[in-house]
Order: sequence, then C-alpha cells, then structure tokens
Amino acid sequence: MRAPNLPGKFNSLRTTGLPEQYGLTLVAEGAAAITKSERRCEKGIERKVKAMIEKAAASMEWRRYSPTAKAMHWTVAAIVIALLPEGAAMKRLVEEGPTKENLYTLHEAFGALVLLIMLARLTRRLAFGVPAPEPTLSPLERNASLAAQYALYVLLFVVPVLGWAGTNAYGDPVSVFGLFDFPTLMRKDQALSDRIFVWHLAGGLLIAFVVTLHVSGALYHHFVKRDGVLARMLPGKRR
Repeated sequence: MRAPNLPGKFNSLRTTGLPEQYGLTLVAEGAAAITKSERRCEKGIERKVKAMIEKAAASMEWRRYSPTAKAMHWTVAAIVIALLPEGAAMKRLVEEGPTKENLYTLHEAFGALVLLIMLARLTRRLAFGVPAPEPTLSPLERNASLAAQYALYVLLFVVPVLGWAGTNAYGDPVSVFGLFDFPTLMRKDQALSDRIFVWHLAGGLLIAFVVTLHVSGALYHHFVKRDGVLARMLPGKRR
C-alpha cells in the first residue's frame, strides 16, 4: 500500500524511515482532531444563534399583548359597539312598556360590566405596564394612537359613571344582571337625572367618534401599511 501524498510536515515521513502505516495513523488522528474542532466551533455558533433568537423573541414578546389583555379589550369593544345603537334605539324607537324596561335593565347591567372590566384593565396596566409601541410607527402615529387610547380610557370610565349616577337620580338602583347592585351615589332627583343623561348621551357620542377613529386607524395599518399594529391585539395566535 502506497502512502498518500502528504502535505506539510506529514510528507517528511517519507524521509524519516518511519513505517508508512504509522504515518497514516498520524494523518487519521490529525483529521479527527480537526473534525472535533469543527464540531466544537459549530456548537458554539449554534449556541450564539440560539441566544440571538431567544433575545429577539423576548424583544418581540414585549411588544405583544397578553391573552388576558386581549380578552378584556375585545369584551369591552363588543359591549360598547352593542350598547351604542341599543341606547339610541331604546330611547327613541321603543315605546314605553316591558320591552323598554328590559332594554334599560340590560343597558345598565352591561354598562356596569364595562366599568368593572375597565377597573381591572387599569389595575393591570398600572401593575404590569403595556407592550412597547410598534417600531414601525412614526412619532405622529404613535402620539395619535396614545391620544385615542387615553381618550377611550377616560370616556369608558366617565360615561358608565354618569349612567350610574343618572339611574340613581332617577330613583332606580344599578343591578348587575341581578347578581348585586352598585352602591347608590345620590338620592332621587328627576331634574338632575335628566341633565345627567344628557351628559351621558354626549359622552356616548364621543365614544362612538373616538372608536370610529381607532378602528379606522387599525384597519389602515393592517390593510394599507401591512404592519403589526392590529395583529398585536387580534385574538388567537400571539404574533
């Protein structure tokens, strides 16, 4: 068996008088050492890449909304979108009678539920913070988004409280689906109740206006800009 054409120092085996088989053994050991070194290098690269991926995932995770935050957001959104037309309909289109009374009772109960959920949302927001803004937003878009969020937070506290106060001033309690009643805020005063409900109506119209802007902006980002603004709050798979 002829020895291969050995490079470098291994080629000197031809002139040292050492057996060719011994030279082949050295070559094999050298190749094995190189292979081990390459494997260690590959594992090191894999570890670095894995660490980078985990770091990027953690960064993206902070920009996502949790399932709890999403559930509260969409629950409030569904209730508010239902209450806005229901409130107008029961006031102007439904005649006095049991149907109108039932609609008022449901309106009060769902309005009270919105207030309770908003209290939970605010508590959670203060305790855990909120995700970082979508990095693709311009400063103007970021400020507009924050303004809409803050306006909705304020209105979704103020308007239900006005409804609560107006109902008490009318002489009725606010019952949460018959499970319990809210505390009474004020004694019966029909004239005051009428004025409070005017403010309640104005607040509802403001909510409708801000919600329209909010939804329009979310759809613009989703279908026109195609960024991750809306996807961060969509139910289901967390983006």
